Amino acid sequence: MLDQFGHRLVERGYDIIPILPGKKRPPGNDWQKIQSTPELVTSWIDQMPQFGIGVLASTTCAVDIDCRDKAVNNKLLHWLKNNVGWLPSESARTLSALCRSRTSNGSRR
Repeated sequence: MLDQFGHRLVERGYDIIPILPGKKRPPGNDWQKIQSTPELVTSWIDQMPQFGIGVLASTTCAVDIDCRDKAVNNKLLHWLKNNVGWLPSESARTLSALCRSRTSNGSRR
């Protein structure tokens, strides 16, 4: 995943970090301070191409829906669409979604 999408995400302004395969966490410490660059992504791909991608929440405005009730998730997504506007979303599992957003004033959070 890192080799497929890493550069594209950084080009679009996201700060990303490598995620251990099959886990929800990055390797090592101080990952919160990473500011990803194209050169850093290239080195990650060379060293750990099988790793996943995490997006640092401190620099990305998002709504993370992680609920075990599919009907509640659908209601929340519908509410977001009607009250915030359409947000690109992705789902890693049937019962979760991440809706990313940008602010109109250029704020990264």
